[in-house]
Amino acid sequence: MELGRRCIVNTCERSVKALGYCSAHYERFKKGSGLKPDKPIRKSADSITDEQLQDAAKRTKSWRGLLNYLEFSTMSGARKAIQNRVKKLGVDISHFPVQNPRVKCLIEGCTELNHSKGYCSRHYGFLKRNGDPLKTIVTGKKRYDSSGYIRLVVMVTMS
Repeated sequence: MELGRRCIVNTCERSVKALGYCSAHYERFKKGSGLKPDKPIRKSADSITDEQLQDAAKRTKSWRGLLNYLEFSTMSGARKAIQNRVKKLGVDISHFPVQNPRVKCLIEGCTELNHSKGYCSRHYGFLKRNGDPLKTIVTGKKRYDSSGYIRLVVMVTMS
């Protein structure tokens, strides 16, 4: 990193890393996605005003829509901070869909949480492969012994 020099993008005040760009603009340059000098390098939840949050909540129908409207990634680290701020402000989000809480698997005696269609990931896998979440799976693997004979190793998976 070259000390004392600033990024060649007019609006950027960060120090140079390579080819005259700061680390963020250099990454954009390498990816070929364009420098986009008007787009902030990293957006934080603090950069959004309360009025913007209230307006976005009125205009959108879900948390994902809210984040997209504010130009945040849904995987952004700011997601939780924005959700907390919206809740603190007392903004009406009653029109946002409520995600169903995860409950236990539908199979009696299974203590795992549901993954899909009410089954845990193990039983859902059985359902996809066999059409029945309780069906026993018998699989085999070929192994060659030292004499060159093929041995079939049978594995039984029970639910």
